[in-house]
Amino acid sequence: MNARKVSLMLLTITAAAVLAACGAAPGYEEPDSNPTVTHPDESAAVSTENAPTLDYDIGVAVPMPSETAKNEELEKLIIDEWSIPEETQADTRYYYNYVDLNADGTDEVLALVVGDYTSGSGGSSMLFASQKDGKLTAMQSLSGIQAPVIAGDTMEGEWMDLIVASGGGWVTLNYDGKGYPTVSDGTALSSLENVSGYAVFYNDLAADVDGGSALHLG
Repeated sequence: MNARKVSLMLLTITAAAVLAACGAAPGYEEPDSNPTVTHPDESAAVSTENAPTLDYDIGVAVPMPSETAKNEELEKLIIDEWSIPEETQADTRYYYNYVDLNADGTDEVLALVVGDYTSGSGGSSMLFASQKDGKLTAMQSLSGIQAPVIAGDTMEGEWMDLIVASGGGWVTLNYDGKGYPTVSDGTALSSLENVSGYAVFYNDLAADVDGGSALHLG
């Protein structure tokens, strides 16, 4: 089963069980006014067989290697977001995953972009995009991002918390109703011991380049 569908499937199964217990009529759907995030556990059908062996502390988060298929629509968004000139596109790499960040049943796309126009000493840039109405639309970008990024199992407001590396430690980025704060404005996290969720961009970036499996723009 595709990892991007797990959260929606578990929410659907839970809702169906509640309705059956209450004797609800077939086809009736109880509205969810306070959605919660459901993450896979060890028994969930999330494949990690392609996850590399890395010396990363990710708590008990599920490692999610990036998608392997080129995404031309996403590539165009990336190029437009940072005005990446054509002559440097082939040298710009991107890693992306699908995660339902706001528990609305539709996955968002997170993309980590590595290249001269998007990377610096603190890390690289990450783009968020929605898939509403069958169209990929850029929502926000953040800089100073290192792989992996943990989409945690807690929600501050309407969106999942993001946990990112910063200054030798970790910080939590809480959605404020309009977007996520910069890494420098994140809340320091003392430990990943109890952190669970998805560890996206769980790739060996150097090995991807050496092995020719990294995705490049253009």
